[in-house]
Amino acid sequence: MTDEKLTQSHQHFVQGMSRISNFWGFSKAMGAIYGAIYLSPEPLTLDDLVEQVGVSKGAVSTNVRQLERLNMVHRQLQVGDRKDYYTAETDFWKMIKSILSQREQHEFDVDQNGRPDRKRCCVPQRSRRRTTQSRGDRTES
Repeated sequence: MTDEKLTQSHQHFVQGMSRISNFWGFSKAMGAIYGAIYLSPEPLTLDDLVEQVGVSKGAVSTNVRQLERLNMVHRQLQVGDRKDYYTAETDFWKMIKSILSQREQHEFDVDQNGRPDRKRCCVPQRSRRRTTQSRGDRTES
């Protein structure tokens, strides 16, 4: 396979992972990051991912943490280097079970007002509306 075809295949796979991620309710960047890590023969750093995926380091860091919570990527340390390196989980059945388990747990994680506890769960927050407290009654904005 030529380098050009290999690059096109790589880009096509990463774009496909973005669409799948979006279908499951996660960000497209999260799918692209997973795709880049999955295809890499070597563990990748956050800086490597910024370069490959083309999003900010903050976005990469946030999405990698979420991927870690979902057990889709694993952090590795390398002796003599302070950076974290990431490898992808390749067992898709294991990943799906982890995602479904997180979503099931979400049903039980509620705060004192009966709303989902957003700090503890990994479920996407697409339809979440901001609420504000004013004079004791709740208004939505």
